[in-house]
Amino acid sequence: MIVLLKQIIKKLWNWIIIWIWIILSIWIFFIAYASFTSMTPVWNGSPLTSSAWNLMVSNLDDLNWRLNTLNTTVSGLSATPTGAVMAFNLASCPTGWTALASAAWRVIVGKSAETEFDTLGETWWAKTHTLTIAEMPSHSHTVGRGTSTSAFTNVFYGTQTAWGTAPTSSTGDWWAHNNLQPYLTLLYCQKN
Repeated sequence: MIVLLKQIIKKLWNWIIIWIWIILSIWIFFIAYASFTSMTPVWNGSPLTSSAWNLMVSNLDDLNWRLNTLNTTVSGLSATPTGAVMAFNLASCPTGWTALASAAWRVIVGKSAETEFDTLGETWWAKTHTLTIAEMPSHSHTVGRGTSTSAFTNVFYGTQTAWGTAPTSSTGDWWAHNNLQPYLTLLYCQKN
């Protein structure tokens, strides 16, 4: 949760910086443009000459070109790099993002030098797991047969004359057990 909060704050700062840059760029553009175009002012009440008219039309064309260029540049900016992966609490990925199918049914694990985590995009999955004998801790079970030297009958071995202990038979089923950690289901998307 803290990591997600830090990512959101970082993302907000990126957008704030971009918008400050855009506003300052526009402000500087208009200051420079105003000083550039004020060489031949047309004052209220003065006659409008053809050269003043042509200058205004030229300046408007130039202003339109600059605004279109700036608009194209701004729309091409993105605080999120291509290939970035983000979790969304949405039914589908937002525009400009594609669902990351390889993240379905998986949690994200950080890359490290360990063999299991050393390759980006590497996956491993087991929703359930069946224990093997090798995974069980070493242990034994015994059943006492008693301490008498005379014959006796028990439910495990029938009539016996010796005393001591005997092993029990194996028991249990080989059913898989749940291997899920506590989870929150989100949609992982990758930036186009």
